[in-house]
Amino acid sequence: LALHSASSYETLERTFVSTVEALANALEANDEYTSSHARWITDLALQIAGIMLSAAGLAVLIGLGRKLAVNVYRLAVHERQLMTSGFHRYVRHPFYVHFFLIPVGSFLLSLTYLSLLLLVAYTMLWEPKPLTAWMREEEEDLRRRYGPEAEAYLRRTGRVLPRLRRPTQDA
Repeated sequence: LALHSASSYETLERTFVSTVEALANALEANDEYTSSHARWITDLALQIAGIMLSAAGLAVLIGLGRKLAVNVYRLAVHERQLMTSGFHRYVRHPFYVHFFLIPVGSFLLSLTYLSLLLLVAYTMLWEPKPLTAWMREEEEDLRRRYGPEAEAYLRRTGRVLPRLRRPTQDA
């Protein structure tokens, strides 16, 4: 009897919630002002998030692009040093983050699936291979150039996201 009462109560509660939702939707649809309000607020929130992600991507592109140009690309290969300061203190490939932030931000801003094609095109500019392949090649290059220093750096940092825990000295 108790199980039947509990089941009946749950059914009654679900029916009540469904009725209230249906009434709220009917009221919203009938009111000229609020009929599209919920959708408008959602779209606006997504677009603001898109602007913020795109701006963050551009900041990474400009800021880290300049740092890489000055500290890496302008120097001869034998003059380059392992970059372990700034964002590189936490992440091995912070520059690659902009390859995701800008297209995803553009998608949220425009809310069209065609803008996701920008992600594919943008990440395959030089040659068609995944970004992770570029990252692995750069990490192997770091190991060849800097040896144990690079190995320790690769262990304590994340590839594109910071590690939540630092590895112990024993690792």
